[in-house]
Amino acid sequence: MAERAKSSTSKKRKAPKANGKGHNSGLGLPGGGPPDEVKLRWLAKVNTAEAAYDKSAEATKKLKSQLSNVYAGAKDDGCDVDALKQARRLNKRAHADVAAEYSATGDWLRLMKSPLSEQLELFRTPDWPEPVNANLQGYRIGRAGGSIYECAYQLGTEAFASWRVGYDLGQEENRESLRNA
Repeated sequence: MAERAKSSTSKKRKAPKANGKGHNSGLGLPGGGPPDEVKLRWLAKVNTAEAAYDKSAEATKKLKSQLSNVYAGAKDDGCDVDALKQARRLNKRAHADVAAEYSATGDWLRLMKSPLSEQLELFRTPDWPEPVNANLQGYRIGRAGGSIYECAYQLGTEAFASWRVGYDLGQEENRESLRNA
């Protein structure tokens, strides 16, 4: 198993920041902080927000109870509720991500010589028409941070254009995940 390289530079601690613009910890009475008027204004806002939160939490609790009752009814009728929940989660995700994940799982199962890799053809890469397949290949390479030069399709073809759209989407998802990190 590969080890991570360690930085040769030591980590320096940052000096604590001085109180910045708008800081008011020295104001008010002996306990410090803002004046009572400011505290009362914020207390009213917090009370209002908390009351709204409590009301929505109560409604959410009732709706969750109703949903649990619906799942219980489906289970009583013989439905596999766990499979239903999993299918709903998968359906909400980007379908290309789900297909790529299942395909990668199938590769691992095949390498492990597991009979699951062949059963029901669940993990087999779908035989999609070329533009769709090219798009998925581009998406996988883009999502993995690969190079645009990894494209196997000739510039100017429909397959290349489809591959590029997938690649750009994969790259954009990478950028979005970095922005949200």
